Amino acid sequence: MQTFSKIAQRIINQRHIKFAKLNGLYSLRQTGSLPQQATFDAGISLRHWVQEAQAAGLKASTMFLDIKGGFDNVDYSTLLQRLETKGVPNYMVKWISNFISYRQCAIIFPDSPREMRGINTGIPQGSPLSPC
Repeated sequence: MQTFSKIAQRIINQRHIKFAKLNGLYSLRQTGSLPQQATFDAGISLRHWVQEAQAAGLKASTMFLDIKGGFDNVDYSTLLQRLETKGVPNYMVKWISNFISYRQCAIIFPDSPREMRGINTGIPQGSPLSPC
């Protein structure tokens, strides 16, 4: 069952990427988690732009942002509403809703009860819905 799940996730992820690309739903400057747009490609592009600026006698500076925990705080209802607003097909919205809903976790301390609680925010890291 785990292998089938991974195959299904990959197929749906490829459909999401294709839909997003056809409908302009991601920035052309986005890298990572997209075919032919790996973080390595971004590094090569940055190097090219810096060398180009230096060759023209300009100074170059770079600012890097790491939005740590950004995907931990995604609100499900807002995400699903935005997907519908952008015209994402209903079957994709339902798949995403099912994937991120009904998740549970427990905070465990020594000698404490292991009580599971529902989670209604965040996208699992390593999922097709997150770039991590």
